[in-house]
Amino acid sequence: MEKKLNTPLHTFTKGRDGGIDIRGYADDQNTIMQVKHYPKSNASKLISDLEK
Repeated sequence: MEKKLNTPLHTFTKGRDGGIDIRGYADDQNTIMQVKHYPKSNASKLISDLEK
């Protein structure tokens, strides 16, 4: 993502939900991401959960 956004990103430790938050600042905008960990799962399970 750093290459795609052309900006350094800062990661933070896992939160209670197991996600890893990422923050960056590019083009005068704050960019915030959250990563979800779906071990032993597939893309359709993730998409289903996102739709909920």
